[in-house]
Amino acid sequence: MTTSFVTSDNALKTEEFSLLEPGVLDNKYYVKGIGNVAERTVQGGSDTLDLVSVAHWGRDAKGRRRGARRPYIQICSILRYSRVAS
Repeated sequence: MTTSFVTSDNALKTEEFSLLEPGVLDNKYYVKGIGNVAERTVQGGSDTLDLVSVAHWGRDAKGRRRGARRPYIQICSILRYSRVAS
């Protein structure tokens, strides 16, 4: 799986459907340590989403707290996706 943010040979591919959208089938790709990196509608539509960036809050790369000084701050990641034109 290749996006503008990540390339991985070990992505987990899932197929997702919903009774709320009959006839629509999506493939989602997950990479360990990142999460959902891409989504492709393969039936019933043409949506394509790719992960373009990840921002982390809470601790830096060496495990030191950032931001608020309370010890219970959880690490929070914001994943930004872009819709790819087909």
